[in-house]
Amino acid sequence: MTSQIARLLEIVKALRHPETGCPWDKEQTLQTITKYTIEETYELVDAIMRDDTHDIEEELGDLLLQICLYAEIGSETKKFDFESVAGKLADKLIHRHPHVFGDAKADNSADVMDIWAERKKLEGKDKPKDSALDGVKQGMPPLLRARKLQDKAAANGFEWQKLDHIFEKLQEEIAELREAVATKSQQEISDEYGDVQFVLANIARWLKLDAEQVLQSANNKFERRFRGMETILKQQQKELKSSTLDDMNIAWDEVKRAEKRS
Repeated sequence: MTSQIARLLEIVKALRHPETGCPWDKEQTLQTITKYTIEETYELVDAIMRDDTHDIEEELGDLLLQICLYAEIGSETKKFDFESVAGKLADKLIHRHPHVFGDAKADNSADVMDIWAERKKLEGKDKPKDSALDGVKQGMPPLLRARKLQDKAAANGFEWQKLDHIFEKLQEEIAELREAVATKSQQEISDEYGDVQFVLANIARWLKLDAEQVLQSANNKFERRFRGMETILKQQQKELKSSTLDDMNIAWDEVKRAEKRS
């Protein structure tokens, strides 16, 4: 174990000390930390997408802190600790990469995924369960969970035959959403809107797109263009809230044209 990792674990241990530790850190449990873990993960992803090396390093540290806290709590309950977590991970990596640490051959990523799946079976990770959908965790981000559910269903034969059929389903769901909006039933609107999103996730799967990344790119594009529109309006001595929709659309189109020229 490196000196910095050992130092970090000692600091976390001190933070959790029942008498001299930090009041906030002492109160934490495995359950209470989870929301911070999710938050720190998103902040790390944001730093990576911005390609900000300083922030990436800092956010990696924040995420590592979560792991150290989990490990320290596990150590206090005698259930697991940092060493046991790292040891199990090392063993699993070696077992699932016989093409690196053994005699197996893997010429491409598809071969690797086959080996990974086979090794999971040997570990009992893929033992028969109640449903073909078992293993798709509730805590996943919704778009990712939709993808995983659809992958599981498709692997068991429940799959569209053509992409055109999914587009037809999308039109059907949009029509049902319009009908729900007309009824003004918030529950029906919510249900039908969810169905539209689920079909869109399936289209992304068929097109081999990462729906989360694609939506994030769309978010970034909107933010970039909106900020550009604000800049143009400010240059025209116009306040955003007092500008007309026509003013905004003209500025928006100018931003889009500038993007195409660059």
